[in-house]
Amino acid sequence: MQRKESFGEKKLSFIDRIIYKMRCGKIINNLDFQNKIVADTGCGYNYMFLQSIKDKIKMWYAVDLSLKESDNDKIKTIISDLNEGMLLPDDSLDIVTSMAIIEHLSNPDQYIKECFRILKKWWFMIITTPSPLAKPVLEFMTYKLWLWSKEEIQDHKKYYDKRSLLTILSNNWFLLKNTKHKYFQFWMNNIVIVKK
Repeated sequence: MQRKESFGEKKLSFIDRIIYKMRCGKIINNLDFQNKIVADTGCGYNYMFLQSIKDKIKMWYAVDLSLKESDNDKIKTIISDLNEGMLLPDDSLDIVTSMAIIEHLSNPDQYIKECFRILKKWWFMIITTPSPLAKPVLEFMTYKLWLWSKEEIQDHKKYYDKRSLLTILSNNWFLLKNTKHKYFQFWMNNIVIVKK
């Protein structure tokens, strides 16, 4: 089943907000966004991450299935299904962010190829995604404690570990020489920074 709406288009739970802020903090602490041109792919309906760093960036592209209209001239919204492609020019971005997106995609290879295409040479993509250890925890919190939306968890197509993330990146043209990978949140989440 293909999802039809962006994260946050419906009301977010308290837990969703906490986890999202933790992911944002991880990304902010690992890359310098000052005066960069960035695309936040799968950014969510309200593009909360962009809103939190809008004073640092030079230009930002919010990319998702559906988005609220931006009132900030530095934030451009692009409606796009990440399984199919992104309406952005080749070699145009300094940083591509992907926060808890790849696990929702039915065509992750196409998505990674598109991220490679839109990045400038020598610049960065940063990915966060749940690891296989997160699956039973997320399902328990969803189905037993009702802390998460069932639709959100049921939409997870795959849980990635370090090896599977590095494999999909290298299979889609990224060089792994300067790649950094870490687990966080008790090994239940991955963060990867890869250079084009």
